Amino acid sequence: MDKGANLAWHSHDGNGYFLVGASSLVNGKVNMEAIKACDLPLSDFPIFKWCEDKNTGGVTGWYLPSWDEALEIAKSYQVLQTSLQSNGGSTFSSNYVWSSSEKDDDEAYYIDMKNKDSDKHWKNFSDGFDARAIKEF
Repeated sequence: MDKGANLAWHSHDGNGYFLVGASSLVNGKVNMEAIKACDLPLSDFPIFKWCEDKNTGGVTGWYLPSWDEALEIAKSYQVLQTSLQSNGGSTFSSNYVWSSSEKDDDEAYYIDMKNKDSDKHWKNFSDGFDARAIKEF
């Protein structure tokens, strides 16, 4: 698990938002593939580009967790914080972490890791929101 800080789900360029097909609530890999297959460049989706950029040097499988996957991670929030801190990892600097699941053309779901809750926010919002990439194995 790795962290990106203050990244937007989608960078709004003035052309408006639309659904990109990242609608799976249970499979972040499916959402990642939907983002990569849409007609916009990956750079328009900062958290997804950040995840994709981790797939280098023969290492593959990094993606942004879905709503359900992120909620599962939230269930172990305190254990993860302690483990990350004691092993030199990047702890959760924000309680709020984006999921890869979009709600509609304007909003995507995020997870409040500390309170194990979920809500939605504008896709272009980044201040105080982190991304946590997970890797399949």
